[in-house]
Amino acid sequence: MPPAVLIEKLQKRYGAVEAVKEVSIQVEPGEIFGLLGPNGAGKTTTLRCLCTLATPDAGKIEVSGISVLDHPKLARQRLGYVAQEVALDKVLTGRELLQLQAALYHLPRSTAQEQIAQSIALLGLQDWADLKTGTYSGGLKKRLDLAAGLLHQPDVLVLDEPTVGLDIETRLVVWEFLRQLREAGEVDILIAVVVGTQRRERHRQKAVAGGSDDRRMETIVGGLGLQQLRLFGAGLRPVGNDG
Repeated sequence: MPPAVLIEKLQKRYGAVEAVKEVSIQVEPGEIFGLLGPNGAGKTTTLRCLCTLATPDAGKIEVSGISVLDHPKLARQRLGYVAQEVALDKVLTGRELLQLQAALYHLPRSTAQEQIAQSIALLGLQDWADLKTGTYSGGLKKRLDLAAGLLHQPDVLVLDEPTVGLDIETRLVVWEFLRQLREAGEVDILIAVVVGTQRRERHRQKAVAGGSDDRRMETIVGGLGLQQLRLFGAGLRPVGNDG
């Protein structure tokens, strides 16, 4: 069985800025993989290249054995992407937006209706599904974005800093939802998580190796069961959660 995600020596530049320098990642089926690093370390650019939203300058990217560069449309069918910034059409209701998402992925009508109903229930959107998204709070928008990312039942769910800017209640909802996905084993999860300064980053590296009681790290690693962690930033190295 091919890896869920395979990235080899990925490189991406924006003019004179080297956003990603020879990043290699391998996510096996059934794994949850976390990308940790400060802002500007290249996490989002890596995910955008994976999800066909940016074209790398060099490297290899595969999803379930499918080349993202050679077969982008086919690869997109295997991917669900939840961006850091949520952009929704304010005039549509939550349900209408999910219906549009289902149409974009050519889901059969009966399948779409079933998936939409399930997603709305799982993310606690029953009371808001038929309201226009322009009335949604930031937390509700994030929940809806998660529902949209999973609607076509992708092999791999890619999340870019999924709880940044959310209130504590919504954060708990999001992490609990991801925990349920992990337990169900129906989708592999790749998460980018931002951390603070370089000094704090070193502290969190110790947390990965089991040498810290950093509560946030314990929540991420212990609650979600991350099998792998890739640290981004100067002087950092990839390590596993077993230290």
